[in-house]
Amino acid sequence: MFFSKPTVSAVLLLISSSVLAAPAEIARRQPGEEYDCGCASRKATLKGQGANNFDLAVTLLETSEKMAGTTDVYAYGDYKQDDSANFGLFKNNWFAIRTACSQFAGQPVENWNNGAVLNDDDAAAIKCQHEQREYFGDKWFAVQRNAESGLNSPDTDDIKQYRTAVAFVEDFINQGHSSDNKATYYTLGAI
Repeated sequence: MFFSKPTVSAVLLLISSSVLAAPAEIARRQPGEEYDCGCASRKATLKGQGANNFDLAVTLLETSEKMAGTTDVYAYGDYKQDDSANFGLFKNNWFAIRTACSQFAGQPVENWNNGAVLNDDDAAAIKCQHEQREYFGDKWFAVQRNAESGLNSPDTDDIKQYRTAVAFVEDFINQGHSSDNKATYYTLGAI
């Protein structure tokens, strides 16, 4: 669910660009490095909309462009279309959205543009994320990373690395960082 080049991911939680360092400074940070992101308010807002610590971790990994303040939104569909198109603060793919989310249940692949409503409605994106986790269970990681092909091959090295990345960031959040201004980075290759 990333751009075509590898990115340093996990700048915590969709905060305004006025609070964060310039992109050049961000590029110098090391995986696992902790820093002050000024994002306590954003964390509280998402938690108030139903997000849990797992959700905060996924958001950290998936929408670092927004969190880093380098852009207000990522490219439409994350430069993808059909079942691969990504939407919302978790960059959920259209396959997962249309398969597991009640708001989109049963829609065909051709309706992939309908997922764009999640880009502007965090509460709906959180609800959809929770429905996906319930629907796919442990295979959620595979589907989140590689859509239907991930569901069919859930144990690739890339999917294992994604699972590790989410666990790493969630562990950081669980160590008392679910409501403070602290963030961490994790390097994860693009797909």
